[in-house]
Amino acid sequence: MLLAVTVLVSGAVAEARTGEVRDPESLRMTWRSPAPVNGKAAPQHPMRSRLRYVPGQVIVEFRRQLPAGAQERIARSVDGQARHFIPGPNLQVVTLSSSADPLAASERLSASPGVIAAEPNWIYEPFEVIPNDPEFADQWGLSNTGQVHTIADPPPASTQGLADADADVSDAWSVTQGSPDTVIAILDTGVDLSHPDLSPNLWSNTDEIAANGIDDDGNGYVDDIVGYDFLGNDPSPQDNTVGHGSHVAGIAAAAANNSIGGAGVCPACKLMILRAGDKDGFPTSATLEAIVYAVQNGADIINMSLGGPIWSKFERDALAKAGNNGALVVAAAGNDARDNDQLYFFRNGDPFAPSYPASYDLPNIISVAASNDLDQYGYATGCDLAGGGAKCFFTNWGHTSVDLAAPGVDIFSTSLSGGYETETGTSMSAPFVSGVAGLVLSQNPSYTPQQVKNAILNSVDHAQDLTGGFTVTSGRLNAQGALTASTSNATPRTDGTMAGAVAINFRKHGSLSFPTDINDVFKKRLRAGKRYAVLLDVPPRADYDIYVWKPGAADTWPIDYGCGFSCNLQTFSARGKGKDEYVEFTARKSGTYYFHVTNYAGRGPYDLSVGFP
Repeated sequence: MLLAVTVLVSGAVAEARTGEVRDPESLRMTWRSPAPVNGKAAPQHPMRSRLRYVPGQVIVEFRRQLPAGAQERIARSVDGQARHFIPGPNLQVVTLSSSADPLAASERLSASPGVIAAEPNWIYEPFEVIPNDPEFADQWGLSNTGQVHTIADPPPASTQGLADADADVSDAWSVTQGSPDTVIAILDTGVDLSHPDLSPNLWSNTDEIAANGIDDDGNGYVDDIVGYDFLGNDPSPQDNTVGHGSHVAGIAAAAANNSIGGAGVCPACKLMILRAGDKDGFPTSATLEAIVYAVQNGADIINMSLGGPIWSKFERDALAKAGNNGALVVAAAGNDARDNDQLYFFRNGDPFAPSYPASYDLPNIISVAASNDLDQYGYATGCDLAGGGAKCFFTNWGHTSVDLAAPGVDIFSTSLSGGYETETGTSMSAPFVSGVAGLVLSQNPSYTPQQVKNAILNSVDHAQDLTGGFTVTSGRLNAQGALTASTSNATPRTDGTMAGAVAINFRKHGSLSFPTDINDVFKKRLRAGKRYAVLLDVPPRADYDIYVWKPGAADTWPIDYGCGFSCNLQTFSARGKGKDEYVEFTARKSGTYYFHVTNYAGRGPYDLSVGFP
């Protein structure tokens, strides 16, 4: 079969791609199994390889003005009932019968004329490498003089860092330690509310009277003094069992100069505590409510040290609205040791998407990788010193989708029962950036989320081992520099995203290289009812694939497992190494379609043509 348009070979030689999924700590899920994609595989996760969701629940966005009775009839069509309304996003949690499959129910509900979208109530994971050493360690991320400090995974008991491989936080404190008017929301597992290093810095809802059983401020939550528990529907977001949120909160804004434990990055900032998860993860419904609450109650920064390979329309919309209302979101890039710019496949053909929320292409999100005390990308210290090598590497990266690195290895911070622990993970890196964002905003209270983000990205240190294009900035957080840095745009549009897609008429030439350019996206307006053909001419010994995304697709890999592969996917071709890719399809509606060329392996130029069969 031929296109009506001829193709030519041009472009520069591209570098071969590498990268594997190495023991991604973030996965605990329930995979659906679509047909294998031509045998294409990434290494199977040895411990966890299942997408997870709350059993018997689906989140539904009904069309506006649809009567409650009509909503109930639609819910009953999948043997369900609309049980819980999520304010703000105008969503309903539909409870299903015990025998119903939420994935299948989501697909059926999405096809209903009265429904805009439906998803299982996905469960996200906290991004940490579980620590096993709770003893005190020097806070090298705040000030690194090359001191010996305790590690999270001994033996050995300690290691020595590299002088100045830190975030220059102690230097920034000579200018500001933050302001109590700056509020950092910790969307996590709750915290130890009585911890002596956290309790002085807890945000206070001054419009609410404590323990009187009345919603004094009319925000829909009774007695919410320091935040809220969206899992237990309780005004006390206390964590008695997990400790993840306590550790994250302490990194961002533990009290300083009190002769207790350590100090947070922004010790004068306030902490709004939003409990949306526990040891079993973070349901989307609770996460959405927490995001809305943070925005409506004045949080300036939302820290999200959580995520997973689940693209959610509802979560993306909520975070976009948060940005429109002045909230910066700081998200952990993930602990999968993989490229967030890339789509992987397991051996059985199941797709493994990038980590979200870190990979949403939104201007108010900062995505953070982990660095260590030697200014290298994050790996588990004890594991590496014991000869573990590559298997010890954990941080995600992404030239387009991850903005910068921040300290995330062997980080000392607050824990449960008034204690302290040393932990490792991108969960620890994100609150470093949230704390610096708090310092910047305290110094410049008129800054928008985009300006705060630009100041942070424009001021990174370019340590030698962090260069090479593995993040947007190829750099590590610098708190002191961020206070006076330029707010000019630090994230110019790239043709590797839908937002930066290049118009194609009939033919385009290009090249891809790892890690700086593994995706090229083109766009073209198509007419409903017309049949189209797409040809990707791939260089010898290379493996490039072509994906065609429907109008409205917003992120490079909007993988929605509730629709099998994705509601946004029109068609794709992934034939394997050295083979050209070809697809035909009929456009079901008029609009702008996206033609996504991605590098799975190999090197060389490519030619893309869009025409008629």
